[in-house]
Amino acid sequence: MIKLSILVAGEKDKRVPLKMESTSSSQKNNNIMLPPHIERKSYQLAVDIYEGRDIKPVDGSTVDPYIGVEFGMIYSRTETIVESINPVWNEKV
Repeated sequence: MIKLSILVAGEKDKRVPLKMESTSSSQKNNNIMLPPHIERKSYQLAVDIYEGRDIKPVDGSTVDPYIGVEFGMIYSRTETIVESINPVWNEKV
């Protein structure tokens, strides 16, 4: 199971943390029913970021786009591409 939230925000927008469920991870794991032959494993999540197209400036001037990815308590982001409405990152975060 993957729970994914996507938020598109401007550079100066205030970051608002996502509200997580209050149950502990052990409680969550106990609530997941798996067949006896399935072993629970953990994995890494990698996100490939390629490009953005026709990004509209919020204030009518220029944009300095980047993409931030938050997964659990881990945050990673791409480089900032200065003054580009069609940025190309080709990065893995």
